[in-house]
Amino acid sequence: MADASDGEVILSPEEIMATFVSLAAEGDLYGQRGFFVEAIESYTRALSLRPEDKNCLVSRSRCHLQVGDADLSLLDAEESLKEDPSYFKGQFQKAEALYAMGDFEMALMFYHRGNKLRPELEEFRIGIQKCREAIENSIGDPKTCKISISPKLKKEVLQLFSNPLRKEKGKANDKSSKIGGYLASTPTNVVPQTPVVSTVNPNNPNSVNAFLIHRGITPPATSTLTPAMESKLLGDLYDDKAYLSKLLSDRDLIEHPNDHVLRLVAEGLNYFNTRIDFWRQQNPLYARQTHQLKYYKPLKTKHHEDDVLINKKKIKRVVDEHNKKNRVHLPPIDQKKVAT
Repeated sequence: MADASDGEVILSPEEIMATFVSLAAEGDLYGQRGFFVEAIESYTRALSLRPEDKNCLVSRSRCHLQVGDADLSLLDAEESLKEDPSYFKGQFQKAEALYAMGDFEMALMFYHRGNKLRPELEEFRIGIQKCREAIENSIGDPKTCKISISPKLKKEVLQLFSNPLRKEKGKANDKSSKIGGYLASTPTNVVPQTPVVSTVNPNNPNSVNAFLIHRGITPPATSTLTPAMESKLLGDLYDDKAYLSKLLSDRDLIEHPNDHVLRLVAEGLNYFNTRIDFWRQQNPLYARQTHQLKYYKPLKTKHHEDDVLINKKKIKRVVDEHNKKNRVHLPPIDQKKVAT
């Protein structure tokens, strides 16, 4: 170790290598135990010593994917492929990041590239299969999926195209037209006002979003799905999303705001919204019904009854053999002695 003239410590190449290996091993240990944020920090410190190490970049990319940050995962995967485009681990990690972002076509291409490089690895074959299924689910099968339009909606669409909206010149305030209960246009001359805590309405999402923007926090995107649809897509995670939504509109949290808590709640809701969009593309609800009919066929009643009957006969035979073997043999009774 050598000391520089300005007070900074300069490490020798051997010391740099030893420190890098130690930090990378620390990141691997954190990742194996599920502490992905700490693993990212260790990998980042290791990459500050050797920014071109592709194994460490792939490991950090994998951790970014585990915490839900697919964009950073894709950046690290692409960085690992700069010097060696044929690096199969980088190919696989880039495909995984693209798949998590919902870009199934590009992910399928990189899975195929990796499978061409290392055809013996099962991970690439599984990736190809899941990409094909996701693409088929997104497109839909015309034989099993039929889109129906209600007569009311068809009538409104025909009226819309037969009588297009015409804006009159010279009018400062245009009236926004309604189509199916939704506004087709919104006024653009509205000046946002600084929200006051006492004027924030917890039951109004727009009021809560304005309050978050005023505090420098990015508000969560407003979902266009019904709670029933979100519950089907999220499954057990829907209760967590409902809890965070309720917490964000809590009166006590608005009157006594904590920016750290508000930012965590908003990030959590944004994560759930991205998962909803991803699962809507990967496995839509109409495709789920098809898979259920395909893979979960009920057992035939006749075979089931036959199996039950065979099992009953086996049990009866075993019980009879056991009783016969353990039966107690008593000596015959002398009738003369009994009579006397």
